[in-house]
Amino acid sequence: MTAERRIRGSERVCRRLKAMLDELLENRPQGRINVAVYAAMGNELDLSSFIEAAYTSERISLSFPCMEPWEDQKMSMRAITLEQYRGRKAAFLHEPLRVYGTDAHELVDYPRHHPEVIDMIVVPLVAFDDEGNRLGYGGGNYDRFLPRLPQHAVIVGVAFESQRLGDLPREPHDVALDIITESVGERR
Repeated sequence: MTAERRIRGSERVCRRLKAMLDELLENRPQGRINVAVYAAMGNELDLSSFIEAAYTSERISLSFPCMEPWEDQKMSMRAITLEQYRGRKAAFLHEPLRVYGTDAHELVDYPRHHPEVIDMIVVPLVAFDDEGNRLGYGGGNYDRFLPRLPQHAVIVGVAFESQRLGDLPREPHDVALDIITESVGERR
């Protein structure tokens, strides 16, 4: 995929995500909304414009994945302010696969968002199929995290059209997604 196609496809998906978030804000006229996103690595779908737009609302708090062992998880979500995001001050933004100890001094400024408080999560996909099955990077981090989200949480997988495969194998621990937004359309 060319860099230009990646940018255009990412922007299309970000517009859909913004519309979903606007609907969530309308349906919940009061209180904070906690949104978990990711900082793209490699050729992943880039959420930058969605992230920047989400930060414009005072009611939205954003968190990003951080690899750290806690409870029965290997991944947590850590809250980051707009200034911290723009400055890429959180080491886990540019080293997303680095594993931190739970008492790591690098995490002190980034409060953990427990799964139970997340209202919307955007999940990167390596591949997906028409049944909502997804492939990640093989660590099972999202498979352990997603079942702990509240019933009302909006879970959205994002990918490019070229990442759709005919039929993916499923294992008992795999979590299928209800919504997958891709660069050419939305699957439900």
